[in-house]
Amino acid sequence: MKNMLKFFAVAFFAIMLSFFGLTFVGTSAHAEELQIPTIETNDVSEKIEKYLTEFAIFNNRIPGSEGEREAGEYILNTLSAIPNIVPAKCKGLKDEDGIQNFTFSSIVDGKNHTSQNIILSYVSKQDNKKKIILGCSYDGLAINNDGEVVGSEAINGSAGSVAVLMALAEYLSNVELDFNIDFIFFGAGISDNAGATYYTNGVSKEDGENILLMMNMENIAVGRDLYFYVDEVKTELSNLAEELSVSKNLRAELVDVSHLSKTMLSDTSDLGLTYSHIANSSNNEKFMKLGILSMNVFAGDYSSGLVFGKSEYAGKDVVVNTQNDNIDYISKTIGEREVADNLLKTFNFVSELISDSSFVSSCEKSVSKISTFYSIFGNEKLAIYLTIIALFISLIIAFLVHYNLSVKAYKASVDSQFASSVISISENFSNSGANMEVSKVISQVIANDIKKDKSIKRKKKDDKK
Repeated sequence: MKNMLKFFAVAFFAIMLSFFGLTFVGTSAHAEELQIPTIETNDVSEKIEKYLTEFAIFNNRIPGSEGEREAGEYILNTLSAIPNIVPAKCKGLKDEDGIQNFTFSSIVDGKNHTSQNIILSYVSKQDNKKKIILGCSYDGLAINNDGEVVGSEAINGSAGSVAVLMALAEYLSNVELDFNIDFIFFGAGISDNAGATYYTNGVSKEDGENILLMMNMENIAVGRDLYFYVDEVKTELSNLAEELSVSKNLRAELVDVSHLSKTMLSDTSDLGLTYSHIANSSNNEKFMKLGILSMNVFAGDYSSGLVFGKSEYAGKDVVVNTQNDNIDYISKTIGEREVADNLLKTFNFVSELISDSSFVSSCEKSVSKISTFYSIFGNEKLAIYLTIIALFISLIIAFLVHYNLSVKAYKASVDSQFASSVISISENFSNSGANMEVSKVISQVIANDIKKDKSIKRKKKDDKK
């Protein structure tokens, strides 16, 4: 009952917001124009392909495994060699620079294992505490035809996302931004996003307020289209992303959440939502729970109809987390060019968005909007109160409509009965023969009344006009 009441309350609140025009779009430019180097498409594609090929060698990245640890070391060592990209100082047990160790319960065997987040930073010259997080998972596994968990190249499972994020780190290291960037490669993502959970558990309130945006990239290598999801409510950031996608032909589109099947939750999340779906069930969800603005970028086929679960291409088997999630199979069935195009689209979309002069102001305005929206979802008393008001107003409107219709029906009935009585009397007089004069008088009175009534109605219509 509470969930239903909350649903109606939010629906009512959303209607009121729309009615009063509160969902406006507003952006403002940075104080100085950003220095954006030219992106050479061929160079970027070659970088992404290089990172993808090198990273796919680690074809056994089961969460908590030695292969996952070695893959993390490759990321750390490779990006640490890039100027202006430095390993971050991480909070956590036995942490080294850029490595955040944590313990998690594995979905593979149910035992506790150790994994690690790899975190590197770009530090702005503007001496600003504000930052964004660009993240993805880097683990991967497959379920073979016998139902066993095995290692995998996991091209769509994470390798494609890792390659793009590494290419973005190299590119953005030469861009003059007025905010900092943390590049986070989350470990044990398949185990209920354990890496993102551990990281967000260590984010203080002050740290959270300084995070402009967490942008997650998930399953971007294989899919018909590139999508982005910001939140359950329209924001200035989603508006900016849509505008840039059209004006710069970035070919990324805001996912239609109504096309995604919802998973009902037994308990409400920290946001107050009673459901989850594929666009908000990745690393970004952990940041949403802290009230941090987040965006999830992913590929798939969610263009029409109600889509259940992951959908890479309508009518085709999903490759992610299967033994087919490897370079050979994907090249033969989907094509290398298709994968390369998806990865380049993601790179262009992310780099153009965060380099835009309106990016920071859009993020700041979006945070305020989602905070207002989720305060309704998260506040049960307020939700119930608003629902009662909405129902009360609906009942009043229904009563007034019913009363008005009843009065009109009653008046029409009385007028009809009166006219019938007068006509009956007139006919009786007429039939008597002795009262022809009286009958004529009554008939004339009736005719005059009808004419007068029509004149009054015509005058009222003229007055209204």
